[in-house]
Amino acid sequence: MNFLAHLHCSPDHEFIRFYNFTGDGYRGNAWKEKANSAVVLGVELHRFIDHFTDEHQASKEVKSHLRLVAGKTAPIALDLLGDYFLHKHWDKMASLQPHTAQLTAVAFIDACTLEIERNKKLLVGKAAGMWPWMKLERWLLDYQNLKGIRR
Repeated sequence: MNFLAHLHCSPDHEFIRFYNFTGDGYRGNAWKEKANSAVVLGVELHRFIDHFTDEHQASKEVKSHLRLVAGKTAPIALDLLGDYFLHKHWDKMASLQPHTAQLTAVAFIDACTLEIERNKKLLVGKAAGMWPWMKLERWLLDYQNLKGIRR
């Protein structure tokens, strides 16, 4: 659910960013045999980001606190809060990526939205089902305030 973080952590390559966004939909490794390098890099980056954040001690500690109010959905809550804080600290975080350093969060999200829309027929998994609603309701922008996260 940390869609904005996945997009931001991607290199400035449309297809790697796209497959990082939809990476949850790829299970196992059999798909790699017929995939091009951008697909493999995007999905592997997605898996790396998920593994890193899931195993990081700070994430584990925050999830244990979130479980008190969010129960089993604590990992999802942490993902949403991660995107919230990415929005809140965009100026600092954007400077970590050369291709986002000069962009506002809105400009970056708009550019990613266009990329995803161009390639939406290639979406798999949760992202495929959620994309129409994400686009229509501008979820990636909603993550900038707690009201949007609550939805």
